[in-house]
Amino acid sequence: MDISDNHIIKQVRQGDIESYSELVQRYQKPIFNLMYRFSQSRDDAAELTQGVFCKAYEKLAGFETGQNFFSWLYTLATNHGKDWIRKQGRNRDGLRLYAQTMERKNSTLPSTIIEKRQEVTRMFMALSRLPHEKQEILLLRYKQELSINELGKIFNLSTSAVKMRIHRSLGLLQKQLSGELDVNE
Repeated sequence: MDISDNHIIKQVRQGDIESYSELVQRYQKPIFNLMYRFSQSRDDAAELTQGVFCKAYEKLAGFETGQNFFSWLYTLATNHGKDWIRKQGRNRDGLRLYAQTMERKNSTLPSTIIEKRQEVTRMFMALSRLPHEKQEILLLRYKQELSINELGKIFNLSTSAVKMRIHRSLGLLQKQLSGELDVNE
């Protein structure tokens, strides 16, 4: 039986520091993936991920019990990534680089797997051309399967605003996939 995030946080607050490792294990991969999209480097992403979990631990006292921990953590991680970009003076283009890497890897696979991966690569390429917030809202909604309410908390938006952003982002993604949208628009 899985222990809830809130129960683990309660244990950590009561002095069971070891319990925090369970939260790290649960959310390490999505946070690493987010940091990779910011940094375009596995080493930087690993370092940023560690920084996110350290910062989350330090701010755990401010976490409101009953709130969704992953939403809170993801917001913290997004801000951490944005701060890192500002400090680095880098442009974020990680999804595009990831998609290009996937294209190169596809050349040694059987044709049916190649076709499926090409579709995924094409999707990532189209997604990478969208503005950062539009990418993130789609990835959180459809890859991380967050609810509209959770997205509202992360982006500080009303339910209707979240739904509208998802709708608009999907429309832009569809235009990218069909070739109707110019990268420079």
